[in-house]
Amino acid sequence: AAALAANLDALGRLRVTVAGSRVADVATLQAAARQGVVVVGGPSDVVDDALRDAIIEQKALAAGEVLVVPVRTASSDGGSGGKTANTYGFVAPPLADDSEKWRAYVAAEVAVAEGQGAETAGVDGVVVAVRSDGTVARRGLGKPVWKMVLADLAKEDAA
Repeated sequence: AAALAANLDALGRLRVTVAGSRVADVATLQAAARQGVVVVGGPSDVVDDALRDAIIEQKALAAGEVLVVPVRTASSDGGSGGKTANTYGFVAPPLADDSEKWRAYVAAEVAVAEGQGAETAGVDGVVVAVRSDGTVARRGLGKPVWKMVLADLAKEDAA
């Protein structure tokens, strides 16, 4: 539990690029813009797959005030769908200067998952959905089911 809290704290300080040019840290997006944030981290093919599915749900993501942060875990891993997906308003790519910190964040989440018995977390990828109030809505492995992620993000926010 301490590792998860430390990971969440680290996430708040990480920066992304929003709307193509604005730079903000996750905590600011949550507090000021009331954005939910979903980090999809893992090998390029997993991240690109998740983004392709997210494009299908883009209206729901926009309506839910949700930003998706794609984190490809290999530093040489540009990803085939990366450039195209980044043009969508709901995609908030990691700030280049923070890319190592983003990969370290995903590695820490993978380590927690592996510690809980999910030995393939590094290959399957991780998904961490955080509500605008900073609480974790969902942690999972593999490609996210966006409808479920959005429902989980909305649950406590509505309370």
